[in-house]
Amino acid sequence: MKRVGLISLVFLVLGFNIVSGEGLRILAYFRGENYGDKLGYKVASAGDVNSDGYADVFVGASGADKVYLYYGGSPMDTTADLVFNRIIYGLWNVGDINGDGYRDVVMGDSIDERVQLFYGGTALDTISEFVFVGENVSQYGENYGNWVSGGADVNGDDKNDLLIAADNYRGTDDSYKGKVYLYHGGSLLDTTADWTATYVRILGHQDAWSAAIIGDVNSDGFADIGVGSIGSSIDFPGKVYIYFGGSPMDTLPDLIINSPGDRWAHFGAYIAPLSDINQDGYDDFVVAGVYPCVYFGGEVLDSLPGIICQYQGDVACNAGDVNHDGYDDLLAGDEGYGYESGAVFFYFGSSDMDSICDLAIYGGLTDFHFGKSVAGLGDVDGDGVDDFIVGARYMYDPWDRGEAWIFAGDSTLPSDVEEEEGQVLAKFSILEQNYPNPFNSSTTIPFTVHGKQKTENGPIPTTLKIYNIRGQLVKTLVDEELNPGEYKVSWDGENTQGKEVASGVYFYRLKTGEFVQTQKMVLIR
Repeated sequence: MKRVGLISLVFLVLGFNIVSGEGLRILAYFRGENYGDKLGYKVASAGDVNSDGYADVFVGASGADKVYLYYGGSPMDTTADLVFNRIIYGLWNVGDINGDGYRDVVMGDSIDERVQLFYGGTALDTISEFVFVGENVSQYGENYGNWVSGGADVNGDDKNDLLIAADNYRGTDDSYKGKVYLYHGGSLLDTTADWTATYVRILGHQDAWSAAIIGDVNSDGFADIGVGSIGSSIDFPGKVYIYFGGSPMDTLPDLIINSPGDRWAHFGAYIAPLSDINQDGYDDFVVAGVYPCVYFGGEVLDSLPGIICQYQGDVACNAGDVNHDGYDDLLAGDEGYGYESGAVFFYFGSSDMDSICDLAIYGGLTDFHFGKSVAGLGDVDGDGVDDFIVGARYMYDPWDRGEAWIFAGDSTLPSDVEEEEGQVLAKFSILEQNYPNPFNSSTTIPFTVHGKQKTENGPIPTTLKIYNIRGQLVKTLVDEELNPGEYKVSWDGENTQGKEVASGVYFYRLKTGEFVQTQKMVLIR
C-alpha cells in the first residue's frame, strides 16, 4: 500500500497555532475554563444521542469531575449542551442498550467509584437511569468503573450489553484480584451482573486494567470480550484474556494473548473494538499500551497480531472512515512521542491493511502531550464523512486546563498516494468561542492568524464577519491583511448601519487565506 504524506502540527498553547495538512479542518477547539480542569483527558463519541442527524461528542474534564456533551451540527459551537457532574473515569457510548431507538452512554464516577447509565433521547438530561456499584467500594475502593464498554450483543438476545471492570477488586480473602462484570441489556436490564470473571493476581500483574466488548471476532453470532492484564515492570509482559460470547458463558478464557514483545509491561493497558476494519467478515480489535497490535478476527482467532503498528501508542480506537474510502481506520495516540510533545497516527483500513503509518499529526511542542486521548466520532458536521477528536495536556501550562480538538474527516484524503518528505504544509488559524456568551451589550471574539506556509510570516488576507440565522451578512468586523498573531475583536450587537440587531442566534466566520471556521453565539437583549 502506498502512503499519504505526513502532517505536522505545531501548538503554541496560549496562541494555539497549528500546522496541518490540506483536508484536515478543525471543527471545534475546547479548552478548560478553570485552573486544573484537565479537560480532554477523556473523550468519546456520544453517537447521535438526540437523533437530530448529527453525531455528538463527550469531552471529560478529570480535574473538574465533569463531562461535557456537545451536540453536533453545521456549524458546531463549543458551548456545552449538557454538563454531567462528578463523572470522568470510564466513558463509553454503549449503543441502544434498552431498545428504545436512541443511543445510550455510561460514565464512571471518579469519586464514588460507581457507573451511571444515561438513556439517550430528545429529552436527554443529566439524571441517570441506573447506577451500578461494585461489591466492596465502601470498604476498599476497588476502582469499579475504571473501564466501561458496550455497544454489542454478547449473549445473543439482540440487545447491547454493558461491561464494567474493577482492577482493584478484593475477594473474601482480602487479596487483590481484579474483576469484570457483564450486564445484559434490554427491557429487563438491572444492576445485578449476569456474568463475572475474577482473577487471582499473579506476582507482577494487575488484571482487569482494561476491558472491552470487542465485537464478534469469530463470527459465531455473539460478541466477545477482551480483558487486559498489565505488568508491574518490564520483567512482567502484559497479556489479554479473550472470552467468546454465548448463552450461557463460562468464566474460563477461550484464548490468552501474550505480549508479542518480551518486555512490553503495558501491553493490554488499552483495548478497543475496530469493527471489521479489513472487511473479511470478522470483527477485529486493537491492543495498545506499547505498540498498538491489531488482531484480525477469524473462525479460529490467532494469538499473534495481524499487524504491529509502526509507532507506539498508549491509546487507540476505531476512527471511523475518515478518508471516505469505504473502510474504517485505526487512530492511535502517543502522548510521549518526541520529548512528550505527543502525536497521533492513522493506519487506514483496507483488505490488505499493513503496519505502516498512513497519516501522522504531531504536537510539535515539548511536554504538550498531544494524543492523551482519541476517539472516532462519526459524522459531527453532516458532510457525510466521519470526524475524530484528540485531547492534550500541556505540562508547562500553569493552569493545567487541558485542551481538545475535533478534526473533520475528508474524502480528499487519499488512501494510496506516495509519502512525500518535506512537502509544503498548510497552516490553520483558530477561531475561539466568544465571551461572554450569551451576551447582552457587547462580546469579545478571540482569534489567531497563521500563515499559509510553514515559512511564511507576512500579512495574511483576513475577514471576520457576522451572519444571522438566515445566512444574511450582519456586519464585517475585520477585512484587512493581518500579520500572524493573536487578535481580539469586539462586537456591540449592531449591524453595518449602526442599528441594534434583535435577540437571537448569530454566527461569526473567520477566513484567513484558505482557512475558514465558524462559531455560534447568542445575543439576549
